[in-house]
Amino acid sequence: PPPPFHHTPQTSPQKIIDDRGGAHLNNLDGGDGATIAFGQRLLLATWASILAETGTFPIDIAKTRLQIQGKSGRGLRGMGGATTSGRGYLGMWSTLSGIGRNEGLLKLWQGVSAANIRHTRKAWLQG
Repeated sequence: PPPPFHHTPQTSPQKIIDDRGGAHLNNLDGGDGATIAFGQRLLLATWASILAETGTFPIDIAKTRLQIQGKSGRGLRGMGGATTSGRGYLGMWSTLSGIGRNEGLLKLWQGVSAANIRHTRKAWLQG
């Protein structure tokens, strides 16, 4: 019998990196071992990072507005972002809807291009 703490190495069924730098997707596509080329991986990483950043950017904007409001102790009247009642933002949904109503929906994505560039470069280095 094997020793009590003996670990038998097993191959991960999801992703195996071979010595050529290609990713084999085993047991996910019928087990044919299709290889994804480096350029394809780079393109997929780019699109995934852009979609992820663009989708979550409004939440980050709202979080930042709430943090600024919490530190200043008052509403964001000076930034043009306070709710119509002048009480400031009360939560995440209040902030998102307030920005959309008072400043326009596109304001939720203002600055997303710089965030996409940062996030894409990060994905390239990790991918």
